[in-house]
Amino acid sequence: MNVCLAFGFETMSRVNTWKGNEFIALASDTNFDFPVGGFYTGYYAMMVQRHMHEFGTTPEQLAMVSIKNHANALYNPYAQRPGKLTVADVRNSQMVATPLTMLDICTMSDGAAVCVLASEEAAHKLSPNPVKITGVGSGSDSMRMADRPHGKVLLLPHEKASDYRNLKYPGVHSFRGGRAAAKQAYEMAGVRNPIDDFDFIELHDAYTSSEVQTYEDLGLCKYGEGGDLPKRETPSCRESTMA
Repeated sequence: MNVCLAFGFETMSRVNTWKGNEFIALASDTNFDFPVGGFYTGYYAMMVQRHMHEFGTTPEQLAMVSIKNHANALYNPYAQRPGKLTVADVRNSQMVATPLTMLDICTMSDGAAVCVLASEEAAHKLSPNPVKITGVGSGSDSMRMADRPHGKVLLLPHEKASDYRNLKYPGVHSFRGGRAAAKQAYEMAGVRNPIDDFDFIELHDAYTSSEVQTYEDLGLCKYGEGGDLPKRETPSCRESTMA
């Protein structure tokens, strides 16, 4: 097709929290995790606990992600939870699943996004300044930890095997599906080093911990260094926003 519409929406504010968690949990292993009460906040808490154990990541570093994202929201008139926060604010908010507090976790609310995808010829007819897609990628993996086979790290263009000589991969702390998608997209688009090549990054930040994990999966830093990234004065870090 020359022109098509891609859209998604969510109306989670219309159901009780427990029902919303049930909907989201259905995206996990419905034969194993879901029947025993597995839910995503618990999964992410477990993953970041392992990240902290493996790499020394701290709850205060997670809080910096929340501070950054809520501050970015101050400049968006449609943002649902803008605010100026401190580390103490984040850490002293209600605990949900250790170490994740209410301010480490996204709001269960309503939202939508729409994208018009078009051929190059059609795009220039529809818009004076269309955005060109130069690379795409996709990946998937098992949510259940016991089903994840371990192997070598999928290396991105700017990485080498010696960077991860002793890393068990993907481990509990990483998303191989995200890394596989990034690898495909970077190779297609000719990206050599994402932290230098990108001006703006929108990534998964339903949890502060998931943003840190995604920094590493996208190669914005090495595995184990994601906790420090929000403090670095780089455009890619400053401009990563609430999804």
